[in-house]
Amino acid sequence: MNTVEKGCRRDRKILRLLDLLGALTTEQVRLLCFKELKAGERKAQHRLKRLYDLGLVKRLRPSLDSPNVYYTEERPSQLEHVIARNWVYCYLVATCRPGERLESWLTEEDYGVLRADALARIKNYPTDKSRFLFVEVELSDNRFDKVRKYTQLCQQGIDAWWADEAEVFPPILLVTDSLTRLERMRRAVRDENPLGLRFDVRLLDDLRREAAGWTRNPLRLSF
Repeated sequence: MNTVEKGCRRDRKILRLLDLLGALTTEQVRLLCFKELKAGERKAQHRLKRLYDLGLVKRLRPSLDSPNVYYTEERPSQLEHVIARNWVYCYLVATCRPGERLESWLTEEDYGVLRADALARIKNYPTDKSRFLFVEVELSDNRFDKVRKYTQLCQQGIDAWWADEAEVFPPILLVTDSLTRLERMRRAVRDENPLGLRFDVRLLDDLRREAAGWTRNPLRLSF
């Protein structure tokens, strides 16, 4: 495969990811498409500029100290939340176990009692089995009620295509950008979890560093 063909293939991958995820920063594109290259950041910038010049993607800079954000159609609502959620996607891609791959990523799935930020399906190809996990990103100071709502969801049962394939109720990854909210979420898991559902509460910055490979010994999820 020559250089032009490689570039076109990566362009198609970038566009597919933008369709799936809604919006990505340059760094997220680097991690998802060019991580193996020494000049990955420069390559990501070059391909994104080309797609922008061709009118295939749009871009904006939310603030002077923020990176460019790229998207294909309308600017996503709650852009900060979308970018934070996509850092979780990058983290899961980067930390899959050997033989595993992040097979699907469903966002804003409505289960009645709650609308999940994301449901990830991670497939183990040697065993042909999948594991699932819910993702919730909390960036506001609104009342945190997700532990209670996931308890209700587990009690009422789930009528979804993946429910029969999941051997247990999926664990829930809770992500926030604030130590204060982190402690509040941990208290909720401790005090409002009568069914003993599996939660892992993490800081967004920690996931970003681990996705980028900035930590020598990444702390993997507890499930």
